[in-house]
Amino acid sequence: MLVLPVKPAVRYDLGNALGKWLDSDHHISFEPRNPLQFVLPKPDFRSEGCREDRLRLQALRNSISDALLKRISHKHALEDGVLDDLHEYHATLLAFEKRGFPTIDDNDSGIRITWKEAFEDHKQEEHSTLIWDRACVLFNIVALLTAQADCCDSTNRES
Repeated sequence: MLVLPVKPAVRYDLGNALGKWLDSDHHISFEPRNPLQFVLPKPDFRSEGCREDRLRLQALRNSISDALLKRISHKHALEDGVLDDLHEYHATLLAFEKRGFPTIDDNDSGIRITWKEAFEDHKQEEHSTLIWDRACVLFNIVALLTAQADCCDSTNRES
């Protein structure tokens, strides 16, 4: 069975970066390359208005990052319940996107989300959008599910 490698997250203080973005005067210069792209206006509240949400987002990202950087990360991640954290982090990112947080890759936003490549060692990719973060989370969910399926007994339908 094919087991996808995980895509480890590089530790990053996303909560504070989003707080600085909220408190800044930076506005998105939207030039749609895709007319179907959905972009909400920047929220009108400041960083203190969502402090607890940002802290939760940061805690989830740190937990995921630490688990996926371990040796034999599939095994550790499944044992540590990281699959549940990935689902929760995905839902949290989606909620942030619906509130108007960065959904386009705007280099001037001050947000730098970095994930390591799954298939090539020592290669990283960096973006400034929560959509990129969410896509990487979905990739890791699939990678862990393939590892989980590989551990199942193929003769037992219940497992």
